[in-house]
Amino acid sequence: MKQRLFLEEICSDILRCLHPRDLATPGRDIRIDHEWNLGSGTEFADIRVRPSDADPYFVEIKVGYTNGEVVRRLADKFSSEDGRRGGAQKVVVVLDMRGRRERDELVRAIRSAIARSLDVELWDEDALDALTQRFFGVRLPPLDDPSAVAPFRMAVDEAKARWAFGERSVATDRPLRDALLWRFGVSQLKELRGANAAKGLPETAESLVPMGHYERAIVLMADMSSFSSFVRDTPDEEITRASLTSFYAKSREQIIDSGGMFYQFVGDEVSAIFGVPNARPGYVHDALRAARALLEILRSVTTHWQRRIDRVQAHCAAHIGMAMGDLDLVALRPFDVARFGAFGDSLNIAARLLHVAAADEIIISNVLRQELDGLAYDCELRPETEIKNLGVVRSWRLIADAGARDRAGVAPGAH
Repeated sequence: MKQRLFLEEICSDILRCLHPRDLATPGRDIRIDHEWNLGSGTEFADIRVRPSDADPYFVEIKVGYTNGEVVRRLADKFSSEDGRRGGAQKVVVVLDMRGRRERDELVRAIRSAIARSLDVELWDEDALDALTQRFFGVRLPPLDDPSAVAPFRMAVDEAKARWAFGERSVATDRPLRDALLWRFGVSQLKELRGANAAKGLPETAESLVPMGHYERAIVLMADMSSFSSFVRDTPDEEITRASLTSFYAKSREQIIDSGGMFYQFVGDEVSAIFGVPNARPGYVHDALRAARALLEILRSVTTHWQRRIDRVQAHCAAHIGMAMGDLDLVALRPFDVARFGAFGDSLNIAARLLHVAAADEIIISNVLRQELDGLAYDCELRPETEIKNLGVVRSWRLIADAGARDRAGVAPGAH
């Protein structure tokens, strides 16, 4: 599990380099979705990539499985010709080929297991090594050596820091650089640096995300349905920890791949902020698209968790609350902007809406609902909700959106 999650992270970094985002140019935006629902409700592609200039495709991490398991798992997902593929034309299969027996037979079996309408591309250790050297200047460590992962990841992060902050970033910026790379995508940081340079501001990491007041920020909070029940009915604590690590890793990647700021994890809850520090065009749609993707991630994680325990849980799902409003970023200790928090009514509203949402529901605030006029979203008015120290608020249930149509293969913006 850990090895596959690590490789999913590295493959995501490679994909961002293969298809670089240009947030300042409409239509030049790669979309990466983690745990893409293939239509059955129980089968999910590991990664689905939609470049701006090529057909979508899937990436499957199949390291650590036996030959038979690799073929069976790929057949379960991709043997059908009528799956919900969102226009995908190929499957990239990431495999550990060194030391495998009957390698040629495995490759033939993989191609036979996948529908003929999908091309197949294999990334083995040599292919991944070539890609990591090309983009990060570092050799891929042996996949069976956990001790080599930490220095490899540090080298990759250093390469990402150079892209995000420029070659002139200095060692004294390292704590802040690491914190910003944890919260944001490289392309977002590059965009912020470019905007600051255009304004004549100093090229420092500290200037990228200033502490202060931000208007019309969107807060997104998501958590698992039936989490306490899952924990209670899981006798092996390692299964609980592995399931949470999977949720944490995939949801953070999804947030930054959707153009948001990862904020924090609390137990089974993840929170993100969109529109801070810059409210780029389309950030409302980005936030709602991220919410739909997080529903799928949590459904996938809990479905996999359910397969590993005896007692059937009430829901393999998630619920989400979202609100728009003013927000303040504040340093958590003096002279240390690397560690910052946020406060504002939108945080309280999103938290309350999260807890009134049912399984697989996204509940949004009334202010956010008004931002959807003219966009391809449908909502249903909910009963009024009382929030401590704020009063009674109006909210809406998101029942359809453009992101759902995109998952069915319809181009964004089509009505």
